[in-house]
Amino acid sequence: MGLTLPVSDPPSLGQPHPQAVRPTVERNTDEIQ
Repeated sequence: MGLTLPVSDPPSLGQPHPQAVRPTVERNTDEIQ
């Protein structure tokens, strides 16, 4: 059970990261334009 928890943690954290980066990239693009 201990190994199952850590394995599920990485994938879960990986999803929120890309989503949070997308809005940040859009804001950066607006500033450049």
